[in-house]
Amino acid sequence: MNSAAVTLDPHTAHCWLSLSEDGKRVRLGQRKRVRLGQRKSLSDNPHRFDYCPCVVSREAFSSGRHYWEVEVNDRWRIGVTRESAERKGEFRFSPQQGYWCLKSYWSDFFALTDPETRLPLSLRPRKLGVSVDIEERKVSFYTVESRAHLYTFTDMVFPQGEKIYPVFWTGDQYKDLELLPAVSVEIKPVTDS
Repeated sequence: MNSAAVTLDPHTAHCWLSLSEDGKRVRLGQRKRVRLGQRKSLSDNPHRFDYCPCVVSREAFSSGRHYWEVEVNDRWRIGVTRESAERKGEFRFSPQQGYWCLKSYWSDFFALTDPETRLPLSLRPRKLGVSVDIEERKVSFYTVESRAHLYTFTDMVFPQGEKIYPVFWTGDQYKDLELLPAVSVEIKPVTDS
């Protein structure tokens, strides 16, 4: 499995997000600081999220197996999205919309299926590992500390050759989501979700 050195793409970041210069950390910024004209000019970028406080990585995957880790905060959605998935306006984070993600929101922890699948709070990680296998069309999530399996989405639907991007949503103004340095890991394949 390829350990992916993932960096955030500022050209896709919602205007409320604050990214570090090295593209490794993101948090929800001060909403009131963005003037309407500035927000409009940022939103005109066709690749930028204009409603949800999201950002995708600069790196995209169209083949192979890839793994990365994120130190999380209390309010996040993390996973992968297909290149053609909606980024403008309001949309649902679901496999049908081209998003395969987990969600943590204070005391709730879910796989964003349709309907959402509640996961045990005892499994909610402080550091999340994400593994995507393009050929098998699976994305799996793990706790970094124990390597415990959290959830696997199977049968990801996207056209052959379409790029898949790591995606990050945060609603926390006080603590960053932080992409951790690439590491070499051996993850045992998961056969069911």
